[in-house]
Amino acid sequence: MNTEPGRGELLVDVGAQRPGPGTGHTLAGTVTALGPGVDPELRGRTVVTRTGRGRPDARIVVTASTVVALPDGIDAARAAVLFDDAGTALAALERTPVRRGEDVLVLPAADGPGALLVRLLADAGARVVGAARGEQATRLARELGAAQVVDHGHRDWVAQVHALLPRGPAVVFDGAGGTIGRAAAWLVAEGGRYDSYGTALGPAPDLGPCEPRARRITVTRSP
Repeated sequence: MNTEPGRGELLVDVGAQRPGPGTGHTLAGTVTALGPGVDPELRGRTVVTRTGRGRPDARIVVTASTVVALPDGIDAARAAVLFDDAGTALAALERTPVRRGEDVLVLPAADGPGALLVRLLADAGARVVGAARGEQATRLARELGAAQVVDHGHRDWVAQVHALLPRGPAVVFDGAGGTIGRAAAWLVAEGGRYDSYGTALGPAPDLGPCEPRARRITVTRSP
């Protein structure tokens, strides 16, 4: 494989990678060589990018404009995870915009894209209910900006959400799927929006054609 970067390209020593969309991968590593026209400040920096090919080699030439340079102190493995999580969270918000003051349920609310969604939604003025499992996770969800938290490991978590939001949340961001995701979809207020962005605990719930129509729910899913 050619490891000599051309104009506008750079060479990355891959330190971590994870499967991305389709056949591509998200990779992070250190820039070790620059082609003509590339910012010299990138040499030695940790960067993250996506490649559309199969599993990349230990060293790979990429276009400089496709990489994101990271602050010092972020290791390659963490960078690859954050890059994917941020992309997932931002894509969910683009599919399903939220207005200031709306009630939003996010689950799981303390890890991965869900944690980023809690922070972004709180900063945007939404009232966030974060559903997470366990004391440590619910505490983190609150620290991230959730106005209220529930532990979805408890059998009565749906009743807790209903008590907090009797009319239901205007928006549900569901990264869990499975029976928990199905219960979250049931909670959506009439005329609300349900976004399935992940399936950490099971497949995305199949709401069928009748339920969304009867409750005037808009259903969106990640590709």
